[in-house]
Amino acid sequence: MRTPAPRRLTLRTVALCLLPLWAGSLGLLMTGSSASAQQGPALRHATVRRAGEPAVQGVITRLDARELTVVSEPDQTLPLRDVVAVEFTDRPPQLSELSPLVELVNGDLLAARVISADEEQARVQFTRLTLLPELTIPLEALRSLILAPPADPAARRELRRLLARPRESDQLLLADGDSQAGDFSGLTAETFLLGSGDTQQRVPQATVRAVGFNPELANLPPLKGPGALVTLIDGSRFVATDCHWEQGESLACQTLFGSALTIPVAALSRLHFLGGRARWLSRIEPQSTQFDPYLSIDWPWHRDRNCLGEPLRLRGVDYPLGLGVHSRQSLVFDIAPTDQKFHATLGIDDSAGDRGAALFEVRVDGKTRYRSPPLRGRMPPVVLEPIDVSGARTLELLVDYGPAADVLDHADWCEAVLIARPSKD
Repeated sequence: MRTPAPRRLTLRTVALCLLPLWAGSLGLLMTGSSASAQQGPALRHATVRRAGEPAVQGVITRLDARELTVVSEPDQTLPLRDVVAVEFTDRPPQLSELSPLVELVNGDLLAARVISADEEQARVQFTRLTLLPELTIPLEALRSLILAPPADPAARRELRRLLARPRESDQLLLADGDSQAGDFSGLTAETFLLGSGDTQQRVPQATVRAVGFNPELANLPPLKGPGALVTLIDGSRFVATDCHWEQGESLACQTLFGSALTIPVAALSRLHFLGGRARWLSRIEPQSTQFDPYLSIDWPWHRDRNCLGEPLRLRGVDYPLGLGVHSRQSLVFDIAPTDQKFHATLGIDDSAGDRGAALFEVRVDGKTRYRSPPLRGRMPPVVLEPIDVSGARTLELLVDYGPAADVLDHADWCEAVLIARPSKD
């Protein structure tokens, strides 16, 4: 399979037209170009979280490959490797449970639908941010497509479970509960195509709920060097490189799957920086894992998902980075010689409703540094005070049974991150 040449998706000519559309979902009021101009700085207002230092709030005026400038009191220009995340004010990401989804093999997630596809690539369109141009994604970069999520939560979870199962070919999951396996060869406005030639099968698109692609054919270049996880207001998130501000109102970046994007700032929710002093645990392979079931049900842990494979969500806020587990689960990570602090936000995932009662524990070199009381659904998330890990070798994150055994212990370690000490150069 060949990778399509990068496409420049430029939105600068329509950015001011897009601002009123997105402003409605952001609770902003814009009337005419002069109001749009006045809203520009407000749209760039953000909280900038720094490694080992207090956060800074202000208007971002510059972002390039090395630095970020924020207008505050006083104005500050920060080395990008010292920036952990940028959170735009009053724009938390919110992924609709009924949105069609495009999932990439690295975990990137787009709230988008597939318009057409052939045996090499797919054309997709964002469903909420409809004025963003189409993207072209190589099929080898795709893990799954969810065309029509069921309205019933239990049915949605069963669909995700089926998509997570091992398979040796592409597979269509049908609305009637059946499935059909074969080599995906295309998608038209009405039909899925499997195979080719005389044996090609045509499956009506209206009967297909989701597509799982053959993992043996997966191929997406990993991030090399610094980058960012870009999160949009519709819950879409993807890893990008070469992130920089263009004309103060748009973020330009390069996706790992080969497309260049220019995104109006009004569509941005979060930027989490990768490759600097922040080492996100969901991007690190654990030294060891251990799951002890209360009865006999196996609950695999997930990167950047809850234990059901859904987005991490605490009190209505989606978290693009973190670890989703079920009691009783232990994850042990190596601490690098340069690591200095550990941060995380803890809680029972919203999928548990007001149920669940798990204990969260942080151990450094086997010694307990934090242990929570039983945390239940709908309780406010716990933002850990930074835990010093200087000179230590291992970090263990343990979720233990609470007073309700393991019932709905959907436990989230959101934004779990190790922060390195400042470099001397």
